[in-house]
Amino acid sequence: ALYVNESDPTEIDFEVEAAGAGAIHCQGQARWVDAQTVPGVDIQKLKAEMSLGQLDVDEFYGRFTQTGISYGPAHRAITGIHLGEGQLLAQLSLPGVVESTSQSYVLHPSLMDSALQGCLALIEESQGGPLLPFELDTVRVVAPCRAEMFAWVRRSDQLKFDVDLCDRFGNVCVQMSGFASRALDAGLASNTDNQGKLYSLAPIWSRLRAQQASEDRCSPQSILLLGEHEAPLAWLRNAPAAAKPDHVRALLDRA
Repeated sequence: ALYVNESDPTEIDFEVEAAGAGAIHCQGQARWVDAQTVPGVDIQKLKAEMSLGQLDVDEFYGRFTQTGISYGPAHRAITGIHLGEGQLLAQLSLPGVVESTSQSYVLHPSLMDSALQGCLALIEESQGGPLLPFELDTVRVVAPCRAEMFAWVRRSDQLKFDVDLCDRFGNVCVQMSGFASRALDAGLASNTDNQGKLYSLAPIWSRLRAQQASEDRCSPQSILLLGEHEAPLAWLRNAPAAAKPDHVRALLDRA
């Protein structure tokens, strides 16, 4: 839902909620701003600053799996992580399974999510449940995402991070500041009743042999018809008289 901000007509308030559920999943404000030149990033210089070496990508995603978050192939865009002191440079590549959607988004979900995943490489293991995105102070969109990107992640304070998404030439496309995560409630995280299970339901029709109605199948007692819809009752009223026993016809006459 979009709303014009009453205190600032140039600003739009927005909310994202589940249809019919009333639960708000995201809320914030958006506005158009004048275009400004954003300084580029020297990718090779940044790589040289990452003095702690490279982090194994499979091991990195394995950490998520161990905490109960299993990223599918569409959200595994990180192909390399160069680790430094309080910062890292993550190399991103749009996964092949969603390559056909590269022109469908300005901010492609696979790339945006993977850029934020990189923040968790700078966070110590959570003592609670798995860490999930919770807050983002600002997002500045300079240009659309490309299929090949770099995410420069660095701490802005003890609990928050800033992320610049750049193309392979170092041109900044997206700037995110003040990103924070929050641990999922341990009770919810440890509930494994429905984890790792996929259910597929399909209708199954059973063939039944037609049976002839007989007197011993009809009760001589009154029949009680229950229901809130008039249509089935009208259908029964309009049925041929020969198809309705006397006690049913008498009941319908009083209904």
